Amino acid sequence: MQALVERLLPIVQAEVGYALLRGARAESRDARQEIADFVQEVFIGLLGGGGKTLRTWDPARGRSLDSFIRLVARRQVATILRTRRSTVSICT
Repeated sequence: MQALVERLLPIVQAEVGYALLRGARAESRDARQEIADFVQEVFIGLLGGGGKTLRTWDPARGRSLDSFIRLVARRQVATILRTRRSTVSICT
């Protein structure tokens, strides 16, 4: 598990950073902490439930593992941002 996380960590960090920049996250939080939090959320999504999401990767479908991980990270960040925005708009 540790080797897998070490292998995927740079991919997830890069995709999370890119997704947050693209999503224009301009809050007062430390950017490094924000990235670390999102990276943790992505890994929970990938490896939670016995690795259910990670086990859906099928190289026969045309994506490399790296590409699949980037896709999952991008979607997870988008979902989190959408949820936070809707929660903020409901509360204000």
